[in-house]
Amino acid sequence: MRVDELISIIDKIRGVKIWLLVIGKTDAEFVRAGIAEYEKRLKYYIPYEMKVIPDVRNTKNMSEIQQKEREGELLLGQLEAADYVILLDEKGKNNEVYLLHIYLSYMYFRCVRAH
Repeated sequence: MRVDELISIIDKIRGVKIWLLVIGKTDAEFVRAGIAEYEKRLKYYIPYEMKVIPDVRNTKNMSEIQQKEREGELLLGQLEAADYVILLDEKGKNNEVYLLHIYLSYMYFRCVRAH
């Protein structure tokens, strides 16, 4: 990735609100605890909100592909044309997620030094 691309992406991230969109609630206590800890830390440095989109209904008659398409439609229904999206996927490889990490780390250390 070129430096000008990095600067462009960081400029898009700066001054925005982070929304974490998820499909369905989780019953796993360790996941809920991890999310709560993440939210507590992140809200201090940048505007953040998590929105839980209800699970797709009537999945008995849907294939896995149809379920994923419906979930995609629900996610896209939450977005506006000007939104900048970074997909968090445990199997994906996306430089923008790394750049988001760098930016949030920068904000963290900037705030720590200020206090």
